[in-house]
Amino acid sequence: MSRADDLGRNRQPGAAGHGPDALAGSASASRRYSVGMNTVRRITVRFDPDLHRALREKAALSSRSISSLVNDAVRDLVAEDAADQAAFDERAAEPLLDFGAVTRSLRKRGRI
Repeated sequence: MSRADDLGRNRQPGAAGHGPDALAGSASASRRYSVGMNTVRRITVRFDPDLHRALREKAALSSRSISSLVNDAVRDLVAEDAADQAAFDERAAEPLLDFGAVTRSLRKRGRI
């Protein structure tokens, strides 16, 4: 078996023996799926060809790697989600308003 076969690179998605469950108990599974949080992870991402071309050009123009650009974009997205969640948490104690009641009130006052 080649190293690519051992790493699952030559397998089709959904094929038998593919994924972490298929390798449970093997030494290679523990190495592959028990990587520490401070270790860089390797994944496969499939991009639309036009998006990939744009990403390659941006990486070249900015003298950065595609990985660096993708990491920054994902980090920004996660930070935005965290900020949204913090805003929701701050407002958790506010009373809930019935949308129908609000619109009826606005209509009664001639606002809509």
